[in-house]
Amino acid sequence: MLILTLTMMFLLLVHEYTISMDLDVEMKDFEHLTKFISEEGFPNLLNIKVVTYFLIAVCCFGGAGVWVPWLDTSADVIYLSGSNVFTFSFALLGSLLCEKLFFDKEGLKAKVDEAVKRNNLDEMWDNQNISDKLYSWGMFFGAGNAMLAMLAYNFYPNETSLFNIITLVYTLVFFFFATSGYVKERAGDGKEKELSKIIDAELSKNKSEPGMGI
Repeated sequence: MLILTLTMMFLLLVHEYTISMDLDVEMKDFEHLTKFISEEGFPNLLNIKVVTYFLIAVCCFGGAGVWVPWLDTSADVIYLSGSNVFTFSFALLGSLLCEKLFFDKEGLKAKVDEAVKRNNLDEMWDNQNISDKLYSWGMFFGAGNAMLAMLAYNFYPNETSLFNIITLVYTLVFFFFATSGYVKERAGDGKEKELSKIIDAELSKNKSEPGMGI
């Protein structure tokens, strides 16, 4: 017991030392998440294209297995069973996972070529690292979502419960923040802002070169 206690104390000290050494890195990871939520997530709540896509594609059609049973007029209808919440949650999580596996690197070569052309490869690499950090956060929250869905299925498979409601809300919020940026990009919104950044960068570059400028 004494050896085990000393070993645990040693491991705890090592862990605390590691945390103190990596605190700045971990805080930066957290800052990436909060910046993404504040600058990319919440503003998309006011984007009509993103909200319409979410309501129609995700809630209406994707969530039909959840709300269609509510139309049953029988007395024994279950409004939000754990099995329905589980199926809906895993369908959304599966789509996110497949998108990451099959389409994540789409356009990467074009981005690299553009970065080389504009001589900002370091900036592109930093942005890619930030994206990887955000994907790691997504995996973390997605794992939590999967755990909640499995618990709802195991403990409340054929009954309505507050836990099922919490799981469903968690799933919808997580999926919205995870996909709103992609939907916005595919819908064409934000391209004007990106084009403005490119033009400003070109103007700054031309002004900094001798004999160039407007």
